[in-house]
Amino acid sequence: MNDFERYLDLLIEGDDIQLPEINTGDFVEDRQCIAQDLIHALRESGYLERLVAERSEPLREFLLGDIRNLIESDPRIEPGSVSMDWDKGKLFIAAQSEFGVIRSSVEVAK
Repeated sequence: MNDFERYLDLLIEGDDIQLPEINTGDFVEDRQCIAQDLIHALRESGYLERLVAERSEPLREFLLGDIRNLIESDPRIEPGSVSMDWDKGKLFIAAQSEFGVIRSSVEVAK
């Protein structure tokens, strides 16, 4: 970690912490850290499962609004900057942060 990194977290892939060597881990910094935190918040919210189960387009749009509000509630995200695309069980997210645009996706249905 250098003096310029503001956020730091262990890398999570496939719901597992990546530990390449004993007592050391792969780390994510700043933009990647924020993206990882947003995906974890979404998974824990229950919104993604509801989005997959919802067949009504108006109710799906309502859930996407709830997801947008959840993402924008993170103080590291610029309000009004979130864009999302839902396609075949995968949610694609883009949002502006102090480190630039954060792009991430989460697969819900397999």
